[in-house]
Amino acid sequence: FGGWGAKAQATTIFGLVAALGRGDRKRSFESLEVLLREGEYRPLALTFLATQFRLAKVAQEANLRNANQIQTHFTKQGIRIWRDRAEQVYQTVSVFPKDRLDDAIGKVFWADKALRDSRPDDRLVMEEVRLTLTEANGSRVAYPVVHSTVTNGSAHKSQLASRRVWMTFTQ
Repeated sequence: FGGWGAKAQATTIFGLVAALGRGDRKRSFESLEVLLREGEYRPLALTFLATQFRLAKVAQEANLRNANQIQTHFTKQGIRIWRDRAEQVYQTVSVFPKDRLDDAIGKVFWADKALRDSRPDDRLVMEEVRLTLTEANGSRVAYPVVHSTVTNGSAHKSQLASRRVWMTFTQ
């Protein structure tokens, strides 16, 4: 049953992505709780979300309309992608309009930085991602303070402003 556990976690992550896309806070909370209860390493789950959103962004920009086109497109780019993954990318593209996908990528970027802070509270960071991505109005969001550092006795706060964050896709 070793492979089943990994498949169940992947299914839960895709359930989380789908719930985030629908703006379903209750279902996204349940999916996130299952992942955390099962001991999912939060940065790994975040990396998976980031990859999913970036693949969806590429598919969206290439105007790909179905899983077959997605699989073909990435294969031509030299990125091996299975049919199931192409279906998952298509589902993500289907539930995230362009602006929300841009916000999701930006929020994941913020969360990645926040998880690298000197004393991050991983659970709060992941909850912030979930709450922000399920906002009812779908409006663009400002990202909170990423970290604080003390230099020469004075506190300096670094903030990631609300802006598009473009990440390059790497295999």
